[in-house]
Amino acid sequence: MGSPLLATGDNAKVLGRKNRWAWFPDSIHWVVGLGNSYCQLSPAERKQLLSPSDTRPLTSPADADRETVAKHCSTLYVEEALQRGWGSVMLGSYGAILNFLEAQLRYILTPQGQPYPGIQGAMPREPADWGELKGYVPLDPERLRQAAEFRYPVYAVGYNWLNSNADAADYLAERIRAILERCQRDTFVKCQHGVILVTHSMGGLVARLCAKRYPQLIQGVVHGVQPATGAATAYRRVRAGWEDLAGAIGLGGTGRK
Repeated sequence: MGSPLLATGDNAKVLGRKNRWAWFPDSIHWVVGLGNSYCQLSPAERKQLLSPSDTRPLTSPADADRETVAKHCSTLYVEEALQRGWGSVMLGSYGAILNFLEAQLRYILTPQGQPYPGIQGAMPREPADWGELKGYVPLDPERLRQAAEFRYPVYAVGYNWLNSNADAADYLAERIRAILERCQRDTFVKCQHGVILVTHSMGGLVARLCAKRYPQLIQGVVHGVQPATGAATAYRRVRAGWEDLAGAIGLGGTGRK
């Protein structure tokens, strides 16, 4: 639910004539406002609003809420952030990590060939220092110099989480192709090695399927809190409602709501 969704049919009218959103978590007024807001809807109205066939993710800069992007973007001009899809995800949750990655990966080595302070935290360390990790090796200076030869512009891709992960994986592949084409066109970089995906929660399942179907597009995947055996928290919330006050107000404190 970290991707805002646009309403594409009559479902938009559930929240009034001027509404264009099926889901817009960055707006407190939209979620829990005193007027027409999501929390005021009945379960039947919420189901109508969140119709998989009448919703879509934000696919262009014009779709995004410019004010929200400007509020959360500190490392890029707003226009560039819009072009990179930052408005297609919930910036209240992901804005900080997008800005962090953009700042740290923009310059990896100093002119003297030394890692910038933000990079030093990743080297040299043993995997055991971060817990039980498999398949990881310490990052040594030579590998870091090799990594510094590449560019890492940070993009975001929201998706329609109401549809299947298979549909989302195909959509992600389309967005990756568009991103690579833009980088090749605007930066004159070959972009022959694909992208590195950084995921969160269910997005990890989407990325795994995308990597399986389109391996030529993806260089690597970094997962964050990916559900491994099912989303136990989601099951609990469906049966008993949201556990904290904010979630209970916005999404429902009981299973029925």
